[in-house]
Amino acid sequence: MLPPFVKKPFLNSFVALHAGAVKHYNNQALLFVGSRASGKTTSTLELVNSNHDFELLTDETMFCRKRSIYVEPFPRLVLPRYDNNGNIVKRELPATEAFCKIANSGAIVSHIFYLKPEENSQKPLINEISNEESYRYLVEHYQYAGTEFKESLLTLYRISEYAKASIVSYNTYHELKEIIKTIPQYIKKTQKDYYT
Repeated sequence: MLPPFVKKPFLNSFVALHAGAVKHYNNQALLFVGSRASGKTTSTLELVNSNHDFELLTDETMFCRKRSIYVEPFPRLVLPRYDNNGNIVKRELPATEAFCKIANSGAIVSHIFYLKPEENSQKPLINEISNEESYRYLVEHYQYAGTEFKESLLTLYRISEYAKASIVSYNTYHELKEIIKTIPQYIKKTQKDYYT
């Protein structure tokens, strides 16, 4: 159950996105933004459970304080995908059982990955996009969390200006898992100084 964001003390404090988020050991947050069934849970599960440098912040809905780029930890019940006789299904499982590591504190957004399943994709790719394009995608995946819309837009703009953004395109569930495994190398390659 979600906190009552439309009531005090939460009112006008948080901005939400339809996104999963993981915390890197260097206190940076990676967001996985996408529509329903785009691979947010799969992406967070794959990174956290296959790489000791990452911890779960959230797998479905990301919350940050208004006008900030700080992502709060919000582990909830997750619905990881499992192969079942060739089919992909989801089942309910507490985050503490599904993920190896759960973050106890938040992190600053450094990278955003927009998940784009594409039927005609030849091979999975990660392509960097502009801050303007990133802002447009953030607005598209915005979720109301009790903060005035203008304040929410300012927060999304701040995130888009600060974080490096890329589109992750893939065709199948297995392609997504494979491309997600390359994210640690990708962020090292594209790293920029966030403290200047």
